[in-house]
Amino acid sequence: MILSLSAKDLESLFSGVLERYFSQSLSVRHTAKTPYKPRKIGTSTKTDNGITTSYDTFAKKCATPLRLYKVGNIYYYRRRINKRLYRLSLKTDKLKTALHRKRLLELLSNEEFMYTLELGDYKYIFEYDTPEELEKYLKITMATHADAEAIRNRHTIAHKIIEKEERYPKEKGFGYSFFDLETKFITAKKKLGKVSESTYKAYASTFKKLQAYFDKTKIDTLTIEDFEEFRDYLAEEYGLKNKTINNHMAYVNLFLEHGVTYKLINENNAKGIENMKEDAVQKENFTDEDIKAIFAYDYPQNFKDIFKVAAFTGMRVSEIINLTNEDIKISEDEIYYFDVTKSKTKAGIRHVPIHKDILEDVLKMDFPLIREKTGNASQKVILRQLYQVIEKESTKSFHTFRGTFIAKCLEQNPRDLLLIQEIVGHSKDRGSLTIDDYAKGFPLHLKKEIVDSVTYSLS
Repeated sequence: MILSLSAKDLESLFSGVLERYFSQSLSVRHTAKTPYKPRKIGTSTKTDNGITTSYDTFAKKCATPLRLYKVGNIYYYRRRINKRLYRLSLKTDKLKTALHRKRLLELLSNEEFMYTLELGDYKYIFEYDTPEELEKYLKITMATHADAEAIRNRHTIAHKIIEKEERYPKEKGFGYSFFDLETKFITAKKKLGKVSESTYKAYASTFKKLQAYFDKTKIDTLTIEDFEEFRDYLAEEYGLKNKTINNHMAYVNLFLEHGVTYKLINENNAKGIENMKEDAVQKENFTDEDIKAIFAYDYPQNFKDIFKVAAFTGMRVSEIINLTNEDIKISEDEIYYFDVTKSKTKAGIRHVPIHKDILEDVLKMDFPLIREKTGNASQKVILRQLYQVIEKESTKSFHTFRGTFIAKCLEQNPRDLLLIQEIVGHSKDRGSLTIDDYAKGFPLHLKKEIVDSVTYSLS
C-alpha cells in the first residue's frame, strides 16, 4: 500500500469525516438569530404553512441519489458533481464489503471527494475492514504529523509485529509482560516455600520498577539495549547507587531465566549486561566508645532495649522486632535463650543464648519492643533513633551491631567459626548437614560460652 497524502493533508481532508461517521448528530452553524439546534446527518426539515417536511440533504447536494452498480463481478460506486458523473471501482465482489466502502465514500463532501479522487488515494480507505480501524489509523496519522514515508514505515513495523505475534503466540511466550511474569514467578516461588517475606518485598520492588518503565510491553520484543536503558533509568529516576542497581539487574536476570525455563518467554535478552562499577566501601564496626555513647543516650526505653539486645546477640533487626514474650525460654540446664522462629533464612531459625550482662534487663522487657508498626516502618524509626548518636554519613548503621558482635566473637574464639555461624544465623555450608541434621545443632552451653565472651569497655 503506497500513500502520497501527507499527515497534514489527511488532517485537513478528514477533519470532519470522523465526527460525521461516529456521531449520531451534528451541530449546524448558529448565531443569535439562529440558535443551536442538533440535527441528524443527511436530513433537514422545512416548515411551510405549519407543515413540517424532511428531505435528504446529502442526496440533494449530490444532485442524484447515491448508488452501487456492478460491472461483471465487481461493485462500483457513482456520484454526480456539477453535472458530471464520477465512477469508482470498490475493488470487491462482495456486497457487504461494497456497502461498507460506499458508506465511507459517502462521508466525503464533494470537495473532499474530488481532492482524494484527483490524487488517486481514495483506495487506501478500503484497506480497513471496520470503521473503528479507519478511525484508529487516521488518529495516529494526524497525531504524528509525519510525512508519507513515515506512515509507510509505521505500517511496515505494524506488519512485522503482527507476523511475530503469529509466530510466537501467547501460550509460547510472546504475550507476556512483566505484570504477567510477576504473577507466574511469585506463584512458583511460594510453592517452594524457600523465600522469606523480605525477599518477596525485594522482588516486588524490582518488578514495580520494570512495570513502571516497560508498562505492558511484551518481554520478547525487548532487546539488550532496552534493558541497558532500564539500568540507566534506575540511576536517573531513583538516584540509586551502583550496588543497588546491580542488585535490581540481578533480579531481572533471575526473573527472565525463570521465564525461559518455564517457557513463558523465548529468551533472556538481559543476559550479558555488565554490572555498574561499585565503589569499594570498607565498612566500619562500632568502637567501644560508640557503644558507650549509644547506651548513654536518652533514647525512649524500648529503643535502648533494642540496641542492647543487638549489641550482645548480633541478631538482625527484623529478628529482634519480631520477638515476643513467649520467645524467651529456658533450657533444661537453666540457660535462658531467645527462640528465633522468624528469620529471613532457614539458618536464621535458631536458639540464641542471652548474654549474662543483659539477662536481668531482658527478663524485665515487654516484647515486642515496637508495637503497631509494620516491619519496614519499625526498621526506619529504629535507624532514625540510632542516627541521633551515630553520624548518618558514616558507613555505620544498625547492621553494624551484627558485624561488631561477630568480630568480637571471632577475636575471642578464632577456632569456633561454625559455632559463631550458628549463633548469628549464617549458613554453615559444607558442615551444615552433619551439624544440623545429625547433631541437631551445637549444644546451647557451648554457644553460651561464645556469647558471654563478648565484652565492651563501657567505663
